[in-house]
Amino acid sequence: ICQVILATVYQFLYTNNEEYVSDCCWCLSYLINTSHHNLILSNQNIVNQMSLYALNDSAKIATPSVRFFQNITMMKN
Repeated sequence: ICQVILATVYQFLYTNNEEYVSDCCWCLSYLINTSHHNLILSNQNIVNQMSLYALNDSAKIATPSVRFFQNITMMKN
């Protein structure tokens, strides 16, 4: 199921619709805390896009993107 969700999120991550992008960023910030985090981290395109969104002028996009990286740094091995 996670692969299906990621495929959908990946598609909407690159749209011009701020609402879709924001929702995708929040989705990824939550998914990174699951056992499926390796699927996300192995996709360099997602990680790169999230780093660009973390610098976005819109707090609606930047906030969940920063949370994504915060959740990575707080991950327990």
